[in-house]
Amino acid sequence: MTSLLITNQSSVHLSKFYVLFHLISPLMTVSRFVSRSFVANCRVWKQDPARIVGFKARGVTWHSARAAWEYNVHPKREEVSMVLPGSAFLHKRYLWLYTYMMPRPIRQWIDEKMNCEDIAMNFLISNLTQKSPIPVCV
Repeated sequence: MTSLLITNQSSVHLSKFYVLFHLISPLMTVSRFVSRSFVANCRVWKQDPARIVGFKARGVTWHSARAAWEYNVHPKREEVSMVLPGSAFLHKRYLWLYTYMMPRPIRQWIDEKMNCEDIAMNFLISNLTQKSPIPVCV
């Protein structure tokens, strides 16, 4: 059933404050996030809990000279197209949707390549909400 991936914003029902801070990174320690910055960024997520709010932003921009898309690990704010879910606030429901409602070919490709789960999660959330991710600074 893929209809959830193409529904409009009004179809997304999120209970208030079921936040999940997803941290998967050997380079980031919990102590680094136990700070005012962490609390402030949680407040950003609380203002719009349908969105994914992340600490590590990524951008994809068109490079006209090469006629190709370019992946940027340090994008300008206006070029941010996703945040890495490995260090992000997101509603717990998105993990369920990712696991059980993401089209099987996408999940299979990710499982085979062991890559691009961050892109899939951002597409899932942005497609459901029609909103971009919110990058925040640490």
